[in-house]
Amino acid sequence: MSASLTNGQLAILDSLAAQGYPEEVMQAQQRLYEALNSTLTVEEEADILELMEQHEEDMRPLTHPETKEDKRGRGAPKGPRKAPAPECRCQARIWGDGTGAQCHNSRHKDHGDYCKTHGKQAEVTEEPCQFSDDGKKIGLFMGRADQERPTHNAEGKRCIIWDDEDAGIVPSSSNPASFVGECGGGWSIHTKEGKKAALLLKRWQAKKEKEAAKDAKKLEREEAKAAKAAEKAAKAAEPSSPKQKKTNPYFLWLNSEGVRDAITKHLATQPGRSTVVKSAEVTKMAGAIWGCMDPTTKEGWTARANLADQA
Repeated sequence: MSASLTNGQLAILDSLAAQGYPEEVMQAQQRLYEALNSTLTVEEEADILELMEQHEEDMRPLTHPETKEDKRGRGAPKGPRKAPAPECRCQARIWGDGTGAQCHNSRHKDHGDYCKTHGKQAEVTEEPCQFSDDGKKIGLFMGRADQERPTHNAEGKRCIIWDDEDAGIVPSSSNPASFVGECGGGWSIHTKEGKKAALLLKRWQAKKEKEAAKDAKKLEREEAKAAKAAEKAAKAAEPSSPKQKKTNPYFLWLNSEGVRDAITKHLATQPGRSTVVKSAEVTKMAGAIWGCMDPTTKEGWTARANLADQA
Protein backbone atom coordinates (compact mmCIF):
# COMPACT_ATOMS: atom_id res chain seq x y z
CA MET A 1 0.00 0.00 0.00
CA SER A 2 1.28 3.53 -0.80
CA ALA A 3 2.98 5.40 2.04
CA SER A 4 1.35 8.65 0.93
CA LEU A 5 -2.07 7.62 2.28
CA THR A 6 -3.33 8.73 5.69
CA ASN A 7 -4.42 6.34 8.41
CA GLY A 8 -8.07 7.21 7.75
CA GLN A 9 -7.70 6.42 4.06
CA LEU A 10 -5.97 3.14 4.80
CA ALA A 11 -8.80 2.20 7.18
CA ILE A 12 -11.42 2.87 4.52
CA LEU A 13 -9.53 0.81 1.93
CA ASP A 14 -9.28 -2.07 4.41
CA SER A 15 -13.04 -1.77 5.06
CA LEU A 16 -13.80 -1.86 1.35
CA ALA A 17 -11.61 -4.93 0.92
CA ALA A 18 -13.43 -6.66 3.76
CA GLN A 19 -16.76 -5.88 2.07
CA GLY A 20 -15.68 -7.64 -1.12
CA TYR A 21 -14.98 -4.78 -3.48
CA PRO A 22 -13.26 -5.83 -6.77
CA GLU A 23 -9.52 -5.17 -7.10
CA GLU A 24 -9.99 -2.56 -9.84
CA VAL A 25 -12.30 -0.56 -7.54
CA MET A 26 -9.71 -0.69 -4.77
CA GLN A 27 -6.97 0.54 -7.12
CA ALA A 28 -9.15 3.37 -8.44
CA GLN A 29 -9.98 4.44 -4.87
CA GLN A 30 -6.29 4.41 -3.95
CA ARG A 31 -5.38 6.55 -6.97
CA LEU A 32 -8.09 9.01 -5.96
CA TYR A 33 -6.68 9.30 -2.45
CA GLU A 34 -3.16 9.85 -3.75
CA ALA A 35 -4.38 12.62 -6.06
CA LEU A 36 -6.33 14.26 -3.23
CA ASN A 37 -3.37 14.13 -0.85
CA SER A 38 -1.22 16.03 -3.34
CA THR A 39 -3.59 19.00 -3.43
CA LEU A 40 -5.67 19.04 -0.20
CA THR A 41 -4.81 20.25 3.26
CA VAL A 42 -5.16 18.01 6.29
CA GLU A 43 -8.40 19.74 7.24
CA GLU A 44 -9.90 19.26 3.78
CA GLU A 45 -8.90 15.59 3.78
CA ALA A 46 -10.60 15.12 7.14
CA ASP A 47 -13.79 16.70 5.76
CA ILE A 48 -13.78 14.32 2.80
CA LEU A 49 -13.19 11.39 5.12
CA GLU A 50 -16.24 12.29 7.18
CA LEU A 51 -18.43 12.66 4.11
CA MET A 52 -17.33 9.26 2.86
CA GLU A 53 -18.16 7.70 6.20
CA GLN A 54 -21.62 9.24 6.07
CA HIS A 55 -22.24 7.83 2.58
CA GLU A 56 -20.75 4.41 3.16
CA GLU A 57 -24.10 2.84 2.26
CA ASP A 58 -23.77 4.01 -1.35
CA MET A 59 -20.31 2.48 -1.72
CA ARG A 60 -21.32 -1.18 -1.30
CA PRO A 61 -21.36 -3.23 -4.52
CA LEU A 62 -24.71 -4.44 -5.86
CA THR A 63 -23.41 -8.03 -5.82
CA HIS A 64 -23.11 -7.88 -2.01
CA PRO A 65 -26.70 -7.86 -0.67
CA GLU A 66 -27.31 -5.91 2.47
CA THR A 67 -28.35 -7.77 5.65
CA LYS A 68 -29.61 -6.56 8.97
CA GLU A 69 -26.35 -7.66 10.56
CA ASP A 70 -24.31 -5.66 8.06
CA LYS A 71 -26.52 -2.64 8.59
CA ARG A 72 -26.10 -2.77 12.34
CA GLY A 73 -22.34 -3.23 12.07
CA ARG A 74 -21.63 -0.29 9.78
CA GLY A 75 -22.18 2.40 12.38
CA ALA A 76 -23.33 5.92 11.45
CA PRO A 77 -26.86 6.27 9.96
CA LYS A 78 -27.65 8.13 6.77
CA GLY A 79 -28.08 11.90 6.82
CA PRO A 80 -26.12 14.74 8.48
CA ARG A 81 -23.97 13.70 11.38
CA LYS A 82 -24.86 15.13 14.76
CA ALA A 83 -22.36 17.75 15.88
CA PRO A 84 -20.39 16.83 19.01
CA ALA A 85 -21.09 18.66 22.26
CA PRO A 86 -18.89 21.74 22.80
CA GLU A 87 -17.02 20.08 25.65
CA CYS A 88 -16.27 17.09 23.38
CA ARG A 89 -15.24 19.06 20.29
CA CYS A 90 -11.65 19.21 18.99
CA GLN A 91 -9.94 22.42 20.06
CA ALA A 92 -7.87 22.87 16.88
CA ARG A 93 -8.51 25.85 14.60
CA ILE A 94 -9.12 25.24 10.90
CA TRP A 95 -9.32 27.62 7.92
CA GLY A 96 -13.11 27.43 7.72
CA ASP A 97 -14.53 30.24 5.59
CA GLY A 98 -11.17 32.01 5.55
CA THR A 99 -11.53 33.71 8.92
CA GLY A 100 -10.80 30.69 11.13
CA ALA A 101 -13.16 28.14 12.72
CA GLN A 102 -13.08 25.37 15.30
CA CYS A 103 -12.60 21.82 14.09
CA HIS A 104 -16.00 20.08 13.96
CA ASN A 105 -14.66 16.61 14.88
CA SER A 106 -14.96 14.99 18.29
CA ARG A 107 -11.99 14.68 20.58
CA HIS A 108 -10.15 11.40 20.41
CA LYS A 109 -9.64 9.43 23.59
CA ASP A 110 -5.90 9.10 22.90
CA HIS A 111 -5.27 12.74 21.95
CA GLY A 112 -6.72 14.87 24.76
CA ASP A 113 -8.26 18.11 23.43
CA TYR A 114 -7.93 17.10 19.80
CA CYS A 115 -9.32 14.73 17.21
CA LYS A 116 -7.03 12.03 15.90
CA THR A 117 -5.74 14.13 12.98
CA HIS A 118 -5.01 17.28 14.98
CA GLY A 119 -3.75 15.20 17.90
CA LYS A 120 -0.92 13.89 15.74
CA GLN A 121 -0.14 17.44 14.61
CA ALA A 122 -0.13 18.65 18.22
CA GLU A 123 2.42 15.96 19.09
CA VAL A 124 4.86 17.74 16.74
CA THR A 125 4.17 21.22 18.18
CA GLU A 126 1.17 23.16 19.46
CA GLU A 127 2.85 26.49 18.65
CA PRO A 128 1.16 28.00 15.56
CA CYS A 129 2.86 29.27 12.39
CA GLN A 130 5.75 26.82 12.45
CA PHE A 131 7.68 25.46 9.47
CA SER A 132 10.10 22.59 9.10
CA ASP A 133 13.65 23.12 7.89
CA ASP A 134 12.54 22.41 4.33
CA GLY A 135 9.74 25.03 4.52
CA LYS A 136 6.71 22.78 5.11
CA LYS A 137 3.95 23.59 7.61
CA ILE A 138 4.14 21.50 10.77
CA GLY A 139 2.13 21.03 13.95
CA LEU A 140 -1.05 22.97 14.72
CA PHE A 141 -0.25 25.63 12.12
CA MET A 142 -3.45 27.60 12.81
CA GLY A 143 -3.28 27.11 16.57
CA ARG A 144 -6.12 26.40 18.98
CA ALA A 145 -9.67 27.66 18.59
CA ASP A 146 -9.76 28.84 22.23
CA GLN A 147 -6.72 31.08 21.74
CA GLU A 148 -6.11 34.26 19.77
CA ARG A 149 -6.10 33.80 16.02
CA PRO A 150 -2.44 33.56 14.93
CA THR A 151 -0.86 35.62 12.16
CA HIS A 152 2.87 35.75 13.10
CA ASN A 153 5.39 33.21 14.35
CA ALA A 154 7.55 33.56 17.46
CA GLU A 155 10.17 35.53 15.47
CA GLY A 156 7.59 38.13 14.47
CA LYS A 157 7.33 37.02 10.85
CA ARG A 158 3.86 37.00 9.31
CA CYS A 159 2.76 33.54 8.20
CA ILE A 160 -1.04 33.81 7.78
CA ILE A 161 -3.34 36.47 6.35
CA TRP A 162 -7.01 35.82 7.01
CA ASP A 163 -9.69 36.78 4.52
CA ASP A 164 -11.10 39.53 6.75
CA GLU A 165 -7.73 41.32 7.04
CA ASP A 166 -6.51 44.20 4.87
CA ALA A 167 -5.38 42.71 1.55
CA GLY A 168 -3.12 45.73 1.04
CA ILE A 169 -0.37 44.04 3.07
CA VAL A 170 -0.05 41.30 0.44
CA PRO A 171 3.10 41.99 -1.64
CA SER A 172 2.20 43.76 -4.89
CA SER A 173 4.42 45.25 -7.61
CA SER A 174 2.14 48.32 -7.72
CA ASN A 175 2.76 49.05 -4.02
CA PRO A 176 6.46 49.01 -3.01
CA ALA A 177 5.47 49.58 0.64
CA SER A 178 4.06 46.04 0.67
CA PHE A 179 7.48 44.46 0.16
CA VAL A 180 10.01 47.14 1.16
CA GLY A 181 11.00 48.00 4.70
CA GLU A 182 9.10 46.82 7.78
CA CYS A 183 6.07 45.55 5.86
CA GLY A 184 8.13 43.66 3.29
CA GLY A 185 10.43 42.25 5.93
CA GLY A 186 7.49 41.04 7.99
CA TRP A 187 6.72 38.00 5.82
CA SER A 188 8.14 34.57 6.53
CA ILE A 189 10.25 33.43 3.60
CA HIS A 190 8.51 30.04 3.72
CA THR A 191 5.13 31.53 2.77
CA LYS A 192 4.12 32.24 -0.81
CA GLU A 193 3.73 35.91 0.14
CA GLY A 194 7.24 35.95 1.60
CA LYS A 195 8.73 34.43 -1.55
CA LYS A 196 6.87 36.94 -3.70
CA ALA A 197 8.04 39.82 -1.47
CA ALA A 198 11.67 38.68 -1.79
CA LEU A 199 11.39 38.52 -5.59
CA LEU A 200 9.71 41.93 -5.85
CA LEU A 201 12.29 43.46 -3.50
CA LYS A 202 15.15 42.10 -5.63
CA ARG A 203 13.64 43.58 -8.79
CA TRP A 204 12.91 46.88 -7.04
CA GLN A 205 16.50 47.18 -5.76
CA ALA A 206 17.92 46.44 -9.23
CA LYS A 207 15.69 49.16 -10.69
CA LYS A 208 16.76 51.67 -8.02
CA GLU A 209 20.45 50.87 -8.60
CA LYS A 210 19.99 51.42 -12.34
CA GLU A 211 18.21 54.74 -11.73
CA ALA A 212 20.94 55.82 -9.27
CA ALA A 213 23.68 55.02 -11.82
CA LYS A 214 21.79 56.99 -14.47
CA ASP A 215 21.38 59.98 -12.13
CA ALA A 216 25.08 59.84 -11.22
CA LYS A 217 26.12 59.99 -14.88
CA LYS A 218 23.71 62.87 -15.49
CA LEU A 219 25.12 64.78 -12.50
CA GLU A 220 28.67 64.11 -13.71
CA ARG A 221 27.84 65.57 -17.13
CA GLU A 222 26.20 68.61 -15.56
CA GLU A 223 29.21 69.21 -13.30
CA ALA A 224 31.63 68.92 -16.23
CA LYS A 225 29.50 71.36 -18.23
CA ALA A 226 29.38 73.82 -15.33
CA ALA A 227 33.17 73.58 -14.81
CA LYS A 228 33.77 74.25 -18.49
CA ALA A 229 31.44 77.27 -18.42
CA ALA A 230 33.19 78.64 -15.30
CA GLU A 231 36.60 78.22 -16.92
CA LYS A 232 35.39 80.04 -20.01
CA ALA A 233 33.93 82.88 -17.92
CA ALA A 234 37.15 83.23 -15.90
CA LYS A 235 39.21 83.36 -19.06
CA ALA A 236 36.91 86.01 -20.51
CA ALA A 237 37.26 88.10 -17.33
CA GLU A 238 41.08 88.23 -17.57
CA PRO A 239 42.48 91.53 -19.00
CA SER A 240 43.64 90.98 -22.54
CA SER A 241 47.14 92.20 -23.37
CA PRO A 242 47.50 93.90 -26.77
CA LYS A 243 49.45 91.90 -29.28
CA GLN A 244 52.75 93.47 -30.13
CA LYS A 245 53.49 93.51 -33.80
CA LYS A 246 56.91 92.33 -34.77
CA THR A 247 59.14 94.69 -36.73
CA ASN A 248 59.51 93.69 -40.38
CA PRO A 249 63.13 93.86 -41.55
CA TYR A 250 62.02 94.91 -45.07
CA PHE A 251 60.00 97.89 -43.86
CA LEU A 252 62.74 98.78 -41.36
CA TRP A 253 65.18 99.07 -44.29
CA LEU A 254 62.68 100.86 -46.58
CA ASN A 255 61.80 103.46 -43.94
CA SER A 256 65.40 104.02 -42.92
CA GLU A 257 66.88 107.43 -43.67
CA GLY A 258 67.40 108.15 -47.38
CA VAL A 259 66.20 104.83 -48.87
CA ARG A 260 62.70 105.87 -49.93
CA ASP A 261 63.94 109.29 -51.13
CA ALA A 262 66.68 107.69 -53.22
CA ILE A 263 64.25 105.35 -54.94
CA THR A 264 61.79 108.19 -55.56
CA LYS A 265 64.54 110.37 -57.07
CA HIS A 266 65.72 107.54 -59.26
CA LEU A 267 62.24 106.98 -60.66
CA ALA A 268 61.67 110.68 -61.20
CA THR A 269 64.84 111.10 -63.30
CA GLN A 270 64.12 108.27 -65.70
CA PRO A 271 64.07 109.39 -69.37
CA GLY A 272 60.61 110.36 -70.68
CA ARG A 273 59.15 110.71 -67.22
CA SER A 274 56.40 113.28 -67.11
CA THR A 275 54.26 112.24 -64.13
CA VAL A 276 54.69 112.38 -60.37
CA VAL A 277 56.18 109.24 -58.77
CA LYS A 278 53.52 107.27 -56.91
CA SER A 279 54.02 105.42 -53.59
CA ALA A 280 53.11 102.10 -55.20
CA GLU A 281 55.93 102.55 -57.72
CA VAL A 282 58.37 103.17 -54.88
CA THR A 283 57.20 100.08 -52.99
CA LYS A 284 57.39 97.93 -56.12
CA MET A 285 60.97 98.94 -56.88
CA ALA A 286 61.93 98.60 -53.18
CA GLY A 287 60.61 95.02 -53.20
CA ALA A 288 62.74 94.24 -56.25
CA ILE A 289 65.82 95.74 -54.62
CA TRP A 290 65.16 93.78 -51.35
CA GLY A 291 64.78 90.57 -53.31
CA CYS A 292 68.19 91.05 -54.96
CA MET A 293 69.88 92.23 -51.76
CA ASP A 294 72.86 90.31 -50.39
CA PRO A 295 71.84 87.77 -47.65
CA THR A 296 74.39 89.15 -45.24
CA THR A 297 72.90 92.62 -45.55
CA LYS A 298 69.41 91.16 -45.01
CA GLU A 299 70.57 89.38 -41.84
CA GLY A 300 71.82 92.71 -40.55
CA TRP A 301 68.44 94.33 -41.00
CA THR A 302 66.76 91.23 -39.41
CA ALA A 303 68.98 91.62 -36.35
CA ARG A 304 68.06 95.31 -36.11
CA ALA A 305 64.37 94.39 -36.25
CA ASN A 306 64.77 91.88 -33.39
CA LEU A 307 66.54 94.51 -31.28
CA ALA A 308 63.73 96.93 -31.96
CA ASP A 309 61.15 94.34 -30.76
CA GLN A 310 63.07 93.70 -27.54
CA ALA A 311 63.44 97.38 -26.74
